Amino acid sequence: MFIGSVGAWLPKTTLDAMHMSWQAGFATLSLIYGIGAIFSLVMVLLGAGFAAQVFGDRVRSGGLITRGHGIRARQIRKTVANWKSDQVGWRMKEPLKKQAGSNHAGNGLRHAVVQQRHARWLSDRAITISAILLSTLCQTIAAAAAEPAQIVSTMRAGLQDWQPTLDAVGNLRAERGVNLAFEASGIVSKINFVSGQSVAAGDVLAQLRLNDEPGRLAQLKAQARFASVSLARDARLLQSKTTSNAVVDQDQSNLLALMGQIDAQQAMIAEKTLAAPFAGQLGIRQIDLGEFLTQGTFVVTLQSLDPIDVDFYIPQQQLRDLRVGMQAIVTVDGWGDRAFTGKLQAITPQVDQASRTVVVRAQIENHDHALIPGMFASVRVGIGVVQHHVTLPISAISATTYGSTVYVIRNTGKDRIAHQLLVTTGPERGDQVAILSGLSPGEEVVTAGQLKLHEGTPVVVNNAVQPDFAAHPQLPQE
Repeated sequence: MFIGSVGAWLPKTTLDAMHMSWQAGFATLSLIYGIGAIFSLVMVLLGAGFAAQVFGDRVRSGGLITRGHGIRARQIRKTVANWKSDQVGWRMKEPLKKQAGSNHAGNGLRHAVVQQRHARWLSDRAITISAILLSTLCQTIAAAAAEPAQIVSTMRAGLQDWQPTLDAVGNLRAERGVNLAFEASGIVSKINFVSGQSVAAGDVLAQLRLNDEPGRLAQLKAQARFASVSLARDARLLQSKTTSNAVVDQDQSNLLALMGQIDAQQAMIAEKTLAAPFAGQLGIRQIDLGEFLTQGTFVVTLQSLDPIDVDFYIPQQQLRDLRVGMQAIVTVDGWGDRAFTGKLQAITPQVDQASRTVVVRAQIENHDHALIPGMFASVRVGIGVVQHHVTLPISAISATTYGSTVYVIRNTGKDRIAHQLLVTTGPERGDQVAILSGLSPGEEVVTAGQLKLHEGTPVVVNNAVQPDFAAHPQLPQE
């Protein structure tokens, strides 16, 4: 009743622990009672054997006394045999009486011998049973004192390729990216795009309202045409010597002035027109139709996403390991384990005096537009020659005062025993560590639970749960 009420509010793990503790307590109490009972029985049998031994000794002592009478009886029987041919007189009566006494002594001797043998048999059996029970007691104590098997998880040590790398972090940026804005003030009269649209270079995106600018432009163009006609007529008259060179020069000056005014007017109109400077993808529209905008108001962003660049920083000590054209592997949190391949495009020829770092740029193909500017990226550049190392999870390594150790599993008949090995560790990457010496490929190594082990501990393998073993682990996404 009490256990049921307690189990209603205790968690399952606590109940399991209590149940295991009770079982262990009952097992220990039963073992103590069993050892006490066997010990008592051994003492009783040893006492019986001792008593039988003492009784046998006493019987043997009595047999020594009787044995003297047996010798005398044999002498008498011999004398009687020698005197059988003689007459039996009154002188033989006394020896015959002694002979009868000797026969009685012989019967007593035989009875003592039987008792002695029986006592010896009892003593031998008591000692044998006591030895058997004592051996059973020792085995029981040894079994009770034997170390229980510990549950561990294991994995086979294997060879993996290790490429020396230079790791860094950086930011993605578009190869070409701008925030578009009008150069003049005015009211929005046209919007020719939607948010997220892909556009080509030169596409008109928006237009501010044109007041008198088109009329002024038409007027200037008309004046320019008249000035051109006047220049042509005066040039013909100059050939016939009916006008002067000054008139022709004035006509040329007027025409050039009008052409300049036309260019200025067209520029004013262009300031009220927003066009795409290059092909790319637009962002979110920030203006509305009919809205008054001042000069420089942000309208929309335009980004060229393929290819895309990543800028990252490296310490000046590692500058000697990098060359333009080396392969770079880029990963971002938003795409998990997906890796994007690119090449180093440029290395800044200057070290930042504040941080002593160098900016390096890599360019990545981005056909599906999976990467966008501003993303935080991890960059890995392969340097050096590929190496081969025995690889284990970092959790399999135990640090001790005399070095790093691992536990390997050895099969000894029906038992599996943990054996400790001293190893030399090398570089680390993610959840992995390279073993330089002390461990052979194919060894079964304990990866979890080694804190419960020492040399020779019996183990039971349960690989239902394994530690992390990723070369390039990703941060959990919240």
